Amino acid sequence: MSNDMVFGIRLTADGKSLVGAVRMSKGELQKLGNETGRAGKATRRLSTDTAQLERRMRASRAAMGLARRAAMGLAAAYGTRQLGRAIGDVVGRFANFQQGLLNVASVSGATAAEMDHLKKAALAAAGATRFDTTASTAGLYALASAGLDVNEQITALIPVLNLAMAIQGELGDSSELVAGTLKAFGLEVSDAARVADVFTASVGASRMNAGRLQQAMRNGAPTAAAYQQSLEGTTAALNVLVNIFGTGMRAGSGMSAMFRELNERGADLGVVMKDNQGKFLPLIEILRRMEASGWDATRAVQEFGAEAGPSLAILLGQGSEALEEMERRIRSNGQAATVAAKQMSGLKGDIDQMHSVFDVFVTKLGEKSEGIASAIVQGITQGFRNANEN
Repeated sequence: MSNDMVFGIRLTADGKSLVGAVRMSKGELQKLGNETGRAGKATRRLSTDTAQLERRMRASRAAMGLARRAAMGLAAAYGTRQLGRAIGDVVGRFANFQQGLLNVASVSGATAAEMDHLKKAALAAAGATRFDTTASTAGLYALASAGLDVNEQITALIPVLNLAMAIQGELGDSSELVAGTLKAFGLEVSDAARVADVFTASVGASRMNAGRLQQAMRNGAPTAAAYQQSLEGTTAALNVLVNIFGTGMRAGSGMSAMFRELNERGADLGVVMKDNQGKFLPLIEILRRMEASGWDATRAVQEFGAEAGPSLAILLGQGSEALEEMERRIRSNGQAATVAAKQMSGLKGDIDQMHSVFDVFVTKLGEKSEGIASAIVQGITQGFRNANEN
């Protein structure tokens, strides 16, 4: 075969291969174009998604900023409101304390100098007990209402507060009880702590409580004191009677009736009521002499009737020794202060003491801002007056 023929055959064969290769290349290129198109679409979608994500992120940051600003605004508003409340509380506490002192002054006629003494006493009492400054001024007011002067009020205040704590009584009732007892038995105000001790001990030694004690002393003490009986002897007898009667009113009224009947009819019945100097004997001594003369509970009821008889019968039935023992148990020995301190020794007492001390602090703080607060209030009041006139 000639060279020309071989070349032609090869050329033909190579041409076919070239065409095939070209066709294959066109197919690959088309595929590549298709893939490139899809990649472009994916890229565009990615770009779109990225833009959307960025917009969302910007919106989220804006929302977070708005929420943060709103939270800060709310916090500022809340803080301002709480600050306003705190300032109002400071001013309000001092206003209540000041009004309490003015109430005391209106009853006792205290001078400006005496008002200062009362203020210091009330603050000191609140700082030493579970009672706040308002309660302390209420105690002073009750003592003033009972006729005690400024110095007497200051002297009696702590014993009264201790008594109220020790017997779980109302402060006003405790003030009235101490003041009334001092006057009934002709005691000095320096005996206020003694009175508080006797009453505190009575609650522990008998069925007495704050309410029964108030009723018993109100109904029995004036008559007993008129017959020259001592505070301790009278209270001991009332304790014994309350143990049986269960009520202070019955005990007090029964003892009063008993003394009246003994005084009116005792001599005719052989009951000795007075000593050689004409002074009334203590009740314990009267009972001893009646026991020695053969008196018993049955005869007491028969001779002294339905009102006085039962009380005398109870005392004779219990015996003079029991009454003497009761009197020994309730003698003053610092009981009121001791019991009050024990009640303050637990967590509840610590919390109450903290509140009282804080109240004193706030009250003093309010006192310092009194002038500004008064000026503001007076200015607002005048503004309303001006508005009302238009």
